[in-house]
Amino acid sequence: MKKRPQNSKKLGRHEEIAEDELVRRYAAMKQVLEDNWGLLGLRLPRVRKPEDVRSILDLIHGVEWCSAFRDFPTGCLLRQGDTKVGWRQVRDTREKLKKAKRVRSELSGETQTAYEKLQPVKNAFEAARKGKEQHQLSKDERDELQKLAKLLRIEETTRHYQELSDLLQVAQKEQESLEQQLSMEEAWLSRNEVLAFVRDPERRYSKTPENFAKAMAGLPFYDWLYSLRKCLSIRAAANVRKTYLFQLFEMIQGIVRRTRSGNLKKIESRLKSDLLKTECDPLLRSYISPQWFYMARAFEDCRGKKFRRAHIPYKVMGSFLEHRQKPTLADSALAKLNQLSPQDL
Repeated sequence: MKKRPQNSKKLGRHEEIAEDELVRRYAAMKQVLEDNWGLLGLRLPRVRKPEDVRSILDLIHGVEWCSAFRDFPTGCLLRQGDTKVGWRQVRDTREKLKKAKRVRSELSGETQTAYEKLQPVKNAFEAARKGKEQHQLSKDERDELQKLAKLLRIEETTRHYQELSDLLQVAQKEQESLEQQLSMEEAWLSRNEVLAFVRDPERRYSKTPENFAKAMAGLPFYDWLYSLRKCLSIRAAANVRKTYLFQLFEMIQGIVRRTRSGNLKKIESRLKSDLLKTECDPLLRSYISPQWFYMARAFEDCRGKKFRRAHIPYKVMGSFLEHRQKPTLADSALAKLNQLSPQDL
């Protein structure tokens, strides 16, 4: 019995990603998700449609410039594409594109060779004709030029070059069409994989930014489950530290859980106290200190609003991000005067 190719069933992982490359993708995605978890955390784990994934990611300020989407193939999550496709169709399109690139490359080389052959022939003919442009050509001179053109095979060489140029243009259009098709297919398929992770019927993994990043790191070449398990198997991935903004989010989350009421003044006061404690990471404290004014503004924005207690960390951090990302000149000046200080206790 004829054996099937070994990779025939690996629809979501037709191409293997080097471990160090996958870790870089994971680290970049983890950073952007953790830094913006206040904006994403109540939305991304509840996503219902593939197109909603893009809408949620677009909430991130300057998302297209974030390394996870600018420097890696996971940028496909932000592209246009709403046509439902499967892994096999995407693989077929990739193979067609590879073939189209190969054909275009070969035609490009052949066209260049034909051009290099044509130019000296045309130059030789033009040189001969220019020498006779000082007077009206006689019949013998015209016949002589026609013979020279035949000897140089100008007509055949020109026609061959033009045919190759036409074929090259067709190949270029075919490649561009397939590139656009693949871009749209990978966009929809990748967003659908994020949705599949959220809807996992077995609920194998919690919907944390870390797990989202692992599930998304291998897109658009790995399905979400293989990508996540691959990241879990790589020792270096475990060494990717939490961002300072996510550590701040977790601090607020822990304080909210320990505070019986949802009193935002108490939560803000305890956050400030915890940040100024000697056991607090000094790097975290020095990171948030120049931005404390924006945190105070965030708590002020949330006061008087009847949020569910579990939602308070997301609302506070979401407001904090908005203030720090789009500060006015007055805000910047006030932030310098209102940095976190032990005197505030």
